[in-house]
Amino acid sequence: MRIAVASGKGGTGKTLVSTSLGWWWSRQRDGVVYADADVEEPNGHLFLTPGFDDVRRVRVEIPRLEGPCDGCNRCADACAFHAILPTAGRVMVFPALCHGCRACIDACPTRVLKRATREVGDLRAGHAGPLRFVDGRLDVGEVRAVPVIGAVLAGIGPTDAASRVIVDAPPGTSCPAVAAVRGADLALLVTEPTPFGLHDLDLAVRMCRALGVPPVAVVNRADLGPDADDALAAMQVPVLGRIPFDRRIAKVTATGGIAAEQVPGFADRIAGIAAGVEAALQGGAR
Repeated sequence: MRIAVASGKGGTGKTLVSTSLGWWWSRQRDGVVYADADVEEPNGHLFLTPGFDDVRRVRVEIPRLEGPCDGCNRCADACAFHAILPTAGRVMVFPALCHGCRACIDACPTRVLKRATREVGDLRAGHAGPLRFVDGRLDVGEVRAVPVIGAVLAGIGPTDAASRVIVDAPPGTSCPAVAAVRGADLALLVTEPTPFGLHDLDLAVRMCRALGVPPVAVVNRADLGPDADDALAAMQVPVLGRIPFDRRIAKVTATGGIAAEQVPGFADRIAGIAAGVEAALQGGAR
């Protein structure tokens, strides 16, 4: 079972919840995987401190000219992303725009466009105690996170119905978040009781439903704003837990610790959220 921990905006406590769930679940059962798909700002490793036994580069396909170009322009006509431009006997490729779909290669009548690759980030895998850990890191200057997110999800490896895979998704509702949430069995949305937080939660709920992924919610810092229950009820999103503001949680998190391990009582809240996730997976949250 794959659970995407997501949020409509950054700073809601998504990583706090996802790392705590990973830590708690991995001590209750086998087959738990934590996958940090927030590849532009991966930080799960700062809390779970895994040891990595597999580090590899992530590569994407791009076209490369290997012969004289006759300027027919068919490659440019075939590219939906405007990533290739034939000019005066040569071809300019804009790597940041290329999606590696190979349409230009297939369209080239003289077959002088060939497949090449370029590196865009890192994929790392290892273990944090009994917890299997996978994450990705997008190279500085790269603008497309989706290929590295795809590598992280592929790096999860084979699982079964007894497994629990926690995907720490990027915040927001743009392409990286969609790539991380797509295919999950459940989306655990972490929000905060502020107008901004609830507005962006509504966007995240719409994204999840468009992808066919049932959303549920956890309200973090639940006592620092107006009651979010009415807004969540209007969205028809079940609330699996509420986390009050606690300076002890903030202090442990600021020093890279696991709050569920070090803050008295917080593990019970995480256990309750985990039980709610299990019930939602079995009962089919809507």
